[in-house]
Amino acid sequence: MIIQRPLSLSRLTWGAMKGLKKIKVAVVLRLASVVLASAIFIAAGTAHGRDSGSRRAANPNEAAAIARDMSGGRVLSVEGGKGGYRVKVLEKNGRVRTLHIKGKGRK
Repeated sequence: MIIQRPLSLSRLTWGAMKGLKKIKVAVVLRLASVVLASAIFIAAGTAHGRDSGSRRAANPNEAAAIARDMSGGRVLSVEGGKGGYRVKVLEKNGRVRTLHIKGKGRK
């Protein structure tokens, strides 16, 4: 009569260990790609002027100045009011971009 011991991690076969290692590597790579993609998305949004950050404008002239600083282009128009401003900017490469600048509003 042969008595079999229960399977433990120390008794896993070489093939099973290689399989677990591949799964771990795949999970780590996927997690790293998600983190990298998130970082790129956040950086791209800020770099292209989609986020005015903590800068808020009290009037259209301030909104135009913030947009000019963010984009480095020429301000074409400013629309909006206390809640925020929509500023159209002509960039150096000839592209027209609309930036959203938060308004200071009432306190």
